[in-house]
Amino acid sequence: MLRMVRSLWKVSSEVHVNGKIPLVLYQSKRSKLKVAVADVPGPMVKGMMSFVTETNSDDGLPHTLEHLVFMGSNKYPYKEFWMLLPIDAWLLEQCFYTYTDQDHTAYSLTTVGSDGFLKVLPVYLDHLLSPNLTDSQYTTEVHHITGEGEDAGVVYSEMQDHESEMESMVALKRKELIYPKGSSYEVSTGGRLANLRSSCSNVKVRDYHKQFYHLKNLMVSICGKIDHDQLLESIEPIEEQELSKVPSQFDRPFHITIPPLKQERTARIVCPADDETKGIVEVAWLGPQASELYTVAALNVLFDYLTETAVAPLKRDFVQTADPYASSVGIYMSEQTNCEIVMSFSGVPTAKLEEIKDRFFDKTISDHQDTQVFDMERIGFILDQSVKKYLSKIENDPSSRSSAL
Repeated sequence: MLRMVRSLWKVSSEVHVNGKIPLVLYQSKRSKLKVAVADVPGPMVKGMMSFVTETNSDDGLPHTLEHLVFMGSNKYPYKEFWMLLPIDAWLLEQCFYTYTDQDHTAYSLTTVGSDGFLKVLPVYLDHLLSPNLTDSQYTTEVHHITGEGEDAGVVYSEMQDHESEMESMVALKRKELIYPKGSSYEVSTGGRLANLRSSCSNVKVRDYHKQFYHLKNLMVSICGKIDHDQLLESIEPIEEQELSKVPSQFDRPFHITIPPLKQERTARIVCPADDETKGIVEVAWLGPQASELYTVAALNVLFDYLTETAVAPLKRDFVQTADPYASSVGIYMSEQTNCEIVMSFSGVPTAKLEEIKDRFFDKTISDHQDTQVFDMERIGFILDQSVKKYLSKIENDPSSRSSAL
């Protein structure tokens, strides 16, 4: 279908999600800003603004910046100014949320109907691209010392709770074992407490914003019934304002190859816990690249086969036994340059912590060396259920799948 586009934009791609939902990817001819629009039916308009964010330290720069951008911008110098706009289409607490992942930072915006969305979007983008980032905001939001001599700050308190959790401590150690020191996948994007106290600074946050928060590194994804021409028109003034900040040279983040693991690495961690008789065990590998779609999909089916329902091999070998080795077991895969595969056992009796790995390889893996052992009827059922779950998700919450694309 030939689509008329405003002169400052071009259509990079046009597809139909699941053969039904039109999705168009626009790219600015001036700044390379990308805007994806999925014409999802319904009253809701959901937007997601995301930046690829990479760091090689534990200062928590992606996370601290996520907190600070909404403290006010150069044009709107008041905290969460857009919440004061006279719009009747807010979804109360659901109107926006933000998160920091290992390889990107994302900001959502949701309204009922497109009118409110078009009014708020320019203000929202202005906060992301031109935040104040004052020293006083950093001190209040990230880290400061109270009158009682205690460390405080919203970011600091958040990471204080996070860093003392058993799961977080194990995850941090796992990354230390898998990735080289200072690798973008090894560091804590949320920030370590020692770094937040001593090495993180507002100067570093400003430099980080300049490096990653610009139009060339921004993807705007929108799902809902919205006029494409009006949407692009609403973005053009903020693009004009930010053009001078777009770097002429921007090296693609996460382009460094992750070296393969050449030998087994093991660590035992002493963690605080409510129950000293139980612990957790994680076994991890580096898997395929995220771009290997068929391999990733096949592995996800295999993981479901190994863990879902009481008859799954891992459940049978570790949970559904007379003397259980764990209360639960699961496998998940983080999609990244090289996917990280993690098998996690929780509720493991401390006396059996050292037995988990050997039992997995000597029992579960050994039993499945012969392909005839696999229950192909059950695999077929898992495939069928996976397709049905995907189609159900498309029907009940199409924006979640469209934005993921």
